[in-house]
This record gives sequence, structure tokens and C-alpha cells, in this order.
Amino acid sequence: SEAAPLMLRGGWRHRLARCVLRYPLPNQTQQVEEFQDVAASQGLPVKAFDGALPEDMLASLRKVFAPEALFWKEHRYNSLSKCMSEDVGYFSYTHKLEEVPCQTSLDVAIRHILDVAKTSFPELKEA
Repeated sequence: SEAAPLMLRGGWRHRLARCVLRYPLPNQTQQVEEFQDVAASQGLPVKAFDGALPEDMLASLRKVFAPEALFWKEHRYNSLSKCMSEDVGYFSYTHKLEEVPCQTSLDVAIRHILDVAKTSFPELKEA
């Protein structure tokens, strides 16, 4: 019943029967730990950090990147295809990791993420 209005809004007319998805789901914590073990054994630089962002920082980022936020309009993001701007094309930003004063909330978040990541990846101290 929860999904029905969302499905209708999305233009869907059919859905899978309840019995199709009735199987036990693995414990997510166990799944993350197993993935990290495999990644570490193969030398992959992957790690999940539970609670890495303070709640106020996470709330700020959610607001900045919310579906209705100005970010998407200012970048002419194509909301229909959930993809790049049709007239600008794909682009990305680079962000210097030097120790310079933070000027935006995104600077603060990136610095925080870098500091958290350094606890598991000491080589980032040279980034």
C-alpha cells in the first residue's frame, strides 16, 4: 500500500507479487564487513565508515543536494534522465585538499571526510 502512490506517480501499472521477494535478507552489517575483508585482501582502497558525518553536517549536505535544491537548476541538470545537462554535457569538480581555510559548507564536509579517511588510509596525509 505504501508503494502504490509512488508507482502510479512513476507511471507504473504492474508490480511484482509479494511472494516474489519473500526471502531472508542478509544482515547488512555482516555484508559490509565481508565486503571490507575481501577488499582488504585484494588491496582495494575501500572502507565504510559508520556515522562518519556529524548529523548537522549530513543535514546540511542533504539540503544542498535535495532534489529541489538550486544546485540542480544552476547546473542545468536534466531531471528527466537524471543525468548531465544536455547543453553543457558531463562535468565534474576538482577540490584541492591543501590545508587552506574552508570557505563553504562543502569545503568543511570534504575536509572532515578527508580527516576521517586518514585514520584508515595514512597515505592520504600526503594528498
